[in-house]
Amino acid sequence: MKYCYFLFLFMVSVMTIACKAEFQVNTSTYKDQEFPAVAIDANNNFVVVWRSEHAGIFNKSIMGQRFSSDGSKIGSEFQLSTSQVGGRINHGPVIGMDSSGNFVVVWPGYRNDEEHIIARRYDTNGLALSGEFVVSTNKYAQYDNGHLGCSISMTPSGDFVIVWEAWHGDDDHNGHWGIYGRCYNAAGVAITDEFKITQIFHGKDPDVAMDGSGDFVVVWRREGSTGYPPSGTYVAMRRYNSDGTPKTGELWVTESFNWSNSSTISMNSSGNYIISYDWGNWQDPNVYAQLYDPNGTLHSEAFMVNADPNSSHGSPASAMLNNGEFLIAWNSPAVWNDGDIMLRRFDKDANSVGEQTVFNTYLQSVQRYPDIAVNSSGNYVIAWQSDELDGDDYGIFCDIGPKVCCADFDDNLYVNLRDFAYLAEEWLDQDVELLADLVDDNIVDELDLGALSEQWLEPCYKCGKADVHVDGQINFKDYAILVNNLSKFAPKGGDITGDLMVDTNDLRVLLFHWLSDCK
Repeated sequence: MKYCYFLFLFMVSVMTIACKAEFQVNTSTYKDQEFPAVAIDANNNFVVVWRSEHAGIFNKSIMGQRFSSDGSKIGSEFQLSTSQVGGRINHGPVIGMDSSGNFVVVWPGYRNDEEHIIARRYDTNGLALSGEFVVSTNKYAQYDNGHLGCSISMTPSGDFVIVWEAWHGDDDHNGHWGIYGRCYNAAGVAITDEFKITQIFHGKDPDVAMDGSGDFVVVWRREGSTGYPPSGTYVAMRRYNSDGTPKTGELWVTESFNWSNSSTISMNSSGNYIISYDWGNWQDPNVYAQLYDPNGTLHSEAFMVNADPNSSHGSPASAMLNNGEFLIAWNSPAVWNDGDIMLRRFDKDANSVGEQTVFNTYLQSVQRYPDIAVNSSGNYVIAWQSDELDGDDYGIFCDIGPKVCCADFDDNLYVNLRDFAYLAEEWLDQDVELLADLVDDNIVDELDLGALSEQWLEPCYKCGKADVHVDGQINFKDYAILVNNLSKFAPKGGDITGDLMVDTNDLRVLLFHWLSDCK
């Protein structure tokens, strides 16, 4: 009877998940909500911004939503842009935030019929500290419609740097793309004029990261073509002092020439930084990363982030903790009409901590373009765009982490059988340290098992698909069919997730719907 109670407690706990799934950011759902960016402060409050078509496909806006540390919305979504928004391809806003929660949002926009890089400052309560102001001065870029991708990074005290790509030439055919930047103090006053970062070749899609003192590194895709040899696309970087003076010239991150669609950089307060990028055949790229110390010395050779190289992976985003550990998120598959948001954690020496995991729980359609932010306590938030989940085209969704807390005994961001083993060992031997005493009653028993179970699983699928036996309910018959086919390729039954294999992913879905009525 006691063990039957444990089973019932476990199943009921599965149905009342403590760690909720992803939640919708946008309120307006008309047309596409795209290209999210996210920032988090020292108190775990965060802001998500994105590009919206809520006013019509030819009248895009930059929108934002503030959240408290538990993922609850603070106020309503608000519009940041007051003039026309630019960005003709896959370019949305970016956001930088200091430790107190003051933030700056930057995007490609129009001013006097010319495309520029536009910014706006806000305080920790979401009140505007400025109207829109123009960052780019066209000091180098002569063509009116030539400002696209941009990036911002901010110190904990509020100083920030903005970088962007711009076309240098008289029209859209004669010239080249370059990377430019400008530095500001915490009051929003520019401390440098616009300066050019690229020295040779084309530069596209920049990203920037600052350390605690304001020194920064810029990374971008460098393109060689006819007249700009060698041909191909590769990744470059350049290091800077806090006053905008360069420490180095252009440096190559990748040595071979191949296809790359995006690169990203994140840095901790000490100046350690990680550069990640997608790389390889454009149909089947993989995500790679390289770790550097504060002096710009390569700490680890390029390594593959994703665990399954036979699929396609792209659009990486990264965040580095002050202890040197880092997180990398990306979407996979990278180039087809479906995909999930993947997440993997690494220690300060670039060793994987745990396995890669699917971060989203809604597994239908397309999840793309993740952004990730982490604070000094190691708490993080990931935002991405998801197709049709908000009821109309793309919507913006996010989730907070770590996904588990007290039940993650081995500190690998997951609650799984390893954590259950900790609990079971202490259950049988009450003389050991009570690490698994989740309810704090100085004993490890079924109450702790229930607390553990609340964090174990999350919803993925409609329960009808988990009804393998097709009798209108989820029970041991479905479990038996699943176990009988476990690890068999192309099984006859139990493949709930549709990946041609019955494994623990199917068991996860089955357990979630165990007590559901599927009629």
